[in-house]
This record gives sequence, C-alpha cells and structure tokens, in this order.
Amino acid sequence: MTIIEEAGTVDDEALWAAIEAERLSLANLLEDLDPGQWEARSLCSEWRVR
Repeated sequence: MTIIEEAGTVDDEALWAAIEAERLSLANLLEDLDPGQWEARSLCSEWRVR
C-alpha cells in the first residue's frame, strides 16, 4: 500500500512526497548502472537504455 492509498485522499504534501520518493528511487537505480547496462538494448529493438 502506498502513502497515498493509506491516506485515503490525496493532499498536495502527500502527493509531492510520493513523487519525490519515486524520483529518488529512479535516480538511485540509474546511478548504479554500469556503461554496459547503459548501452543495453531496450524492449524496442532499435533503442538503447540511454
């Protein structure tokens, strides 16, 4: 259950806190990618991760 689901209603503070948490999570994931992972093909055959 997410912060927003627990609250039952969405207020601006809870929404922005959830957005911030997701952005930080993504930034941490991307920070840990090595050069080979950045060059990996995506599910779209002509695209790379970067």
